[in-house]
Amino acid sequence: MKRHMLVHSGEKPHKCPECGKRFRHLVSMKTHMLVHSGEKPHKCPECGKRFRQVGYMKTHMMMHNDERPFECDDCGRRFRDRRSIIRHMLVHTEERPFECDECGRRFRDRGSIIHHMLVHTEERPFECDKCGRLFKSCKGIKAHMLVHLNDKPS
Repeated sequence: MKRHMLVHSGEKPHKCPECGKRFRHLVSMKTHMLVHSGEKPHKCPECGKRFRQVGYMKTHMMMHNDERPFECDDCGRRFRDRRSIIRHMLVHTEERPFECDECGRRFRDRGSIIHHMLVHTEERPFECDKCGRLFKSCKGIKAHMLVHLNDKPS
């Protein structure tokens, strides 16, 4: 009961000694500290991939048997985890909560707006390993790679 009451009080008595982030529960802080150590104690029995949290490993393991327990009520598409179906539901609502500060264009998810922001900069983070040409997007470099298909090794 005492532990549960921390939810209502907002108190976070456990502080990470590395970064100062605070937690309600000691176990949460200990799990968080794995970020700093790089330790990944949970191993997938199928492929050996390692994870910091058992929940991440369980979600990953669904990939091996193609388990998708979360179903969209609108279209029937199925997902492995709650976060994915929540993100998917924006497709049906037309909701676009992320707005570009530069041009006002709106996006469904954080990844899309981050990718869009490259339009407003000169940054070109994708480099062709064949010729060194730089691109703003993964899509751009993939299209470019087609020019190298007929290249003969020297």
